[in-house]
Amino acid sequence: MSDYLIHLTGSLENLTAILSEGFIRPTRPCSWQRKIAEHAPIPRLACLSEIPLEFIDRLTRRCGLYGVAFTRPFVAKAGGTRVWYLDGENPLSNRYFDQILRLIDERDFQDDLWQLAPFVDPTGAGYRFDWEREWRVPNGLRFALRDVAFVLTPDEDGQQQITEEVEFHGAFLVPGDIGVSWDSTLESLGRAVEAKVIEFRRAYSTPVEYLPWDEGGFVWIVEKLSTDDAMAEFFDSLEPSIFDAIYDHLDGESTEWLRMSDLDSLRD
Repeated sequence: MSDYLIHLTGSLENLTAILSEGFIRPTRPCSWQRKIAEHAPIPRLACLSEIPLEFIDRLTRRCGLYGVAFTRPFVAKAGGTRVWYLDGENPLSNRYFDQILRLIDERDFQDDLWQLAPFVDPTGAGYRFDWEREWRVPNGLRFALRDVAFVLTPDEDGQQQITEEVEFHGAFLVPGDIGVSWDSTLESLGRAVEAKVIEFRRAYSTPVEYLPWDEGGFVWIVEKLSTDDAMAEFFDSLEPSIFDAIYDHLDGESTEWLRMSDLDSLRD
């Protein structure tokens, strides 16, 4: 995970307005949240991502090349909370969603469960976490320029405009210069190694994709494996150069892994 939470936007004008106002405006609920907001008092939410910075290019393709970042403690103090994704096919998860629907039917909006509702979403069929780890802040996020950890812009012209118009004199980062992207990493590994990585990722997952988070860390409801242990368990034998390339990629993604089969056993 990242130490920073990032809110992305599609234009320099939008980013300048956010910094000038010191406010990330909340937007209409999406997906499941939109469905229940039609019947229940769900607040509008400002959304940020905890995506590791080396994978930020995966998010900028969809959300824009401009952004503003804050530390996790700052967002948490402002009322932000990490989103919990519950498996929509899991009976225990369905108990939660059924209870929300029951409260709507009974017009009971005083239940404590409504405090959790804005931060719980079901996963869809084939959904993968994709390193994003969304955070939400009810009713928007207010901040001063001193609270900004850094600003994302794709070029120096944008940096200069923000410096002049907003008088922001903090750190700037360029998305394409941060770390190494997943796509470029796989390209450098070669097709043979790419196939092995994909094969491994069908059988193992990072904790950020599936495990709940409590104060201080993940709640390990299944066995925790290091990258070494998981690779030794999965691959019978590999050329040393291929092993090293796969290890460097996987360990850069996460140093902790879990078996998908262990999760399947819990569901059974």
